[in-house]
Amino acid sequence: MTQHYDIAICGAGLVGTTLALALLAKTHKNILLFDTKVPSALNTKQHLDTRTLALNKFSQTLLADLGLWADLEISAEAIHRIQISERGSFSKAFLTAKRCG
Repeated sequence: MTQHYDIAICGAGLVGTTLALALLAKTHKNILLFDTKVPSALNTKQHLDTRTLALNKFSQTLLADLGLWADLEISAEAIHRIQISERGSFSKAFLTAKRCG
């Protein structure tokens, strides 16, 4: 039996999964979300991804609209200062929340 999908999303990371959730919330499309890796919840040998993620206000609003922000907000923290530099370069930039509003 062949399954029909209106939309196929390759990559079940942050962007692919968020896109799939947004499309499910806003459309009646049949969506296929696939990835080459087994989700960590199913694979106990896979290491936990502990990378830091910076979200802007639009991302926060999108996640809130999808009903996801409340669960994420408990571990979220504001960024107060950012230093931007490039290895081998003398240039640096400093941004602060207070200065940027």
